[in-house]
Amino acid sequence: MDGSLLQAAPIDALAALVGLGLVVLLARLILRVAWKLVVVAALVAVGLWLVEVVAPPLVAATVLP
Repeated sequence: MDGSLLQAAPIDALAALVGLGLVVLLARLILRVAWKLVVVAALVAVGLWLVEVVAPPLVAATVLP
């Protein structure tokens, strides 16, 4: 082994495949969490919108006789 590129290539390819596998696993984990955050954000937005639509008539009915 004199350190030539031909001898180092299989190890570099293996390292690249392992690195790519780790990147794919990390991306899958991030996407698995991200869509849940999007769903929660959408539910919060819909909830706030409903409060904004429903609450004013209720408040007006309790304040004004």
